[in-house]
Amino acid sequence: MFHSFSNKRSLSMLFATANDYPCSKLYYLARGYTELAPTQVLYTKDKSGGDKVTDILNTTPLCPIVVRTWVRDLMLEHGITGWREFPVRVVDFDGNEIADYCGIGVTGRCGGLDASKLWTCKRADGFIMYHGVDIDTSTWDGSDIFMLPSRLYTFTTSKVKTLFNKYKVSNARFDDLDDWYFYHLDKVTELLTGNMTEILPDGQTNQFVIK
Repeated sequence: MFHSFSNKRSLSMLFATANDYPCSKLYYLARGYTELAPTQVLYTKDKSGGDKVTDILNTTPLCPIVVRTWVRDLMLEHGITGWREFPVRVVDFDGNEIADYCGIGVTGRCGGLDASKLWTCKRADGFIMYHGVDIDTSTWDGSDIFMLPSRLYTFTTSKVKTLFNKYKVSNARFDDLDDWYFYHLDKVTELLTGNMTEILPDGQTNQFVIK
């Protein structure tokens, strides 16, 4: 998913599966450790996704972003930062290969979230929802696409949103991050206090440092 970070921020839901590949490696591929990628990662377009082939494939939250190669070229041309490419092979539900896709691992980072805009509301069923969490810009490395050190939430700048909208990249949906909400304050507190330690693929940890 994307949470776009600007005056109007965004979210895009993404669903496919990577066959016969460990979840732990998918996690690190999503976080930009593309050296872990095999020659190709096989993604199967889920039948529930319908027959339409989109520019951004729906994937599970654990899996890396998968885009058309022309979208990758667009990002390169316009200097979108905070990502690395790795090869993928995409097949449909019947096993037919769909050409011209690549995987995108997110290398950009921010160290925490800012609660200054946090507000609450009560739903009709009594649940309290916590809204308005924003990026702590003092911990952001300036990348156009970035993640928290210990979570797979993917954020983008408004530059990405504007670019994707201008070129009509299909299956890229953008919502205001001010509407991003949690049902449990504990979850919000966990993200706000943050884990400033990046857990590396070899199990070691590094203190997160802004470049």
